[in-house]
Amino acid sequence: EDPRFARYADRRRHWGDLMDGVEAWSSGLTTAECVAALSAGGVPSSAYRSVAEALADPQLAHRDALAEVTDAAGSFKVVNLPFRMSEARVAAGARAASLGEHTADVLREVGAIDTGQG
Repeated sequence: EDPRFARYADRRRHWGDLMDGVEAWSSGLTTAECVAALSAGGVPSSAYRSVAEALADPQLAHRDALAEVTDAAGSFKVVNLPFRMSEARVAAGARAASLGEHTADVLREVGAIDTGQG
């Protein structure tokens, strides 16, 4: 009902006031309470999550969204491709190449290194 926020251009012009109001409203609520109130009002929203919280999401495990990869420094997780294809393996490999590991092969393949075959 506040005319400063009636239209998009108004909200942009008064962005600082809008954010101050949102902060004042939300400061006494939990994240779940904020999301529930916004959802009940038809406002699209979601909670900010830390990287650890996002990585612990059970949906990521269900979708095999992460893969464990190993290189010379040890193991780490990487994001798998976000799409799936029937009967096609679309996942990160189990091992990351070391720096420069394939350089000579690639240079030979493109003709930048003489292979001596002629």
